[in-house]
Amino acid sequence: MKLGHEERSFLLNNSKLIERWRVILRQCKNEDLRVDVRTLVDGFSRALDRKTAHIDLLLQVGRSVAGNDLGPSPAFYPFEISFLLHIMLLIAKRRGNISC
Repeated sequence: MKLGHEERSFLLNNSKLIERWRVILRQCKNEDLRVDVRTLVDGFSRALDRKTAHIDLLLQVGRSVAGNDLGPSPAFYPFEISFLLHIMLLIAKRRGNISC
């Protein structure tokens, strides 16, 4: 009789422990997912801000060209240099000078 009672208690306590473990694990996974989502949102926000700034800069250049100012604004020079460096890197890769 005592052994049957112990078995029932063990099964009940075991199921309670398993359920509690699942709740804790679910909470941990939820928190990890929240952190991941926050990281993704921050990254996308930064990318969107960069792209918006670049579009605004291109619009300013377009307006300056349309206004008969034939040269790009000095704020555009870093983008030109970056573009040229990127093109030079692509040419070097194509020629086989750089291995990636």
